[in-house]
Amino acid sequence: MKKTLRDKYKTLRDQLSASYRKEAARKIAGHLFSLPQWKCSRSVGLYLSVRSEVDTSEIIRQAFMEGKKVRAPKVLSDTKMRFFEVLNAKDFKKGKFGILEPKLACKKVGCSTMDLLIVPGIVFDKKGYRLGHGFGYYDRFLPRASRAFKVGLSYGKTLEASLPHDAKDCPVQAVITEKGVVYG
Repeated sequence: MKKTLRDKYKTLRDQLSASYRKEAARKIAGHLFSLPQWKCSRSVGLYLSVRSEVDTSEIIRQAFMEGKKVRAPKVLSDTKMRFFEVLNAKDFKKGKFGILEPKLACKKVGCSTMDLLIVPGIVFDKKGYRLGHGFGYYDRFLPRASRAFKVGLSYGKTLEASLPHDAKDCPVQAVITEKGVVYG
């Protein structure tokens, strides 16, 4: 069932116009920047968007501009993902799955070093549950990042009332769409 939902929402997301996605990402970033958790965070962990995911480039630029410590994920094996501190855009290179990742020269950081964690997903629900790409990287990582306030970014068209989930799924505390913030 999860695979069917992943495929459905990946297709839906891919079919959204580039102009819609760009405008939605701008509004989503604006809602994020107004959160008290953003304002008081000193370190932000976030994914580097690819294809039709909610674009995080404006968020990364703003974090650097505000002097926040930026942490980004790197896939190290089929089961292991770790976050690394990046100091500027030159610290990224294409990694596994063709996604930008921190270079190996970047400093590895623990999950307890993030105040705010921005989590990717193909689809989210209003309780904060998500369906990712099915590799389990974030499912294994999120419980260890217990200190961070976790936020999912989603287009309004990929936010559902409820999604199937099980005991290993860890919800985010808020989902931000272009329409506003939904607390799980």
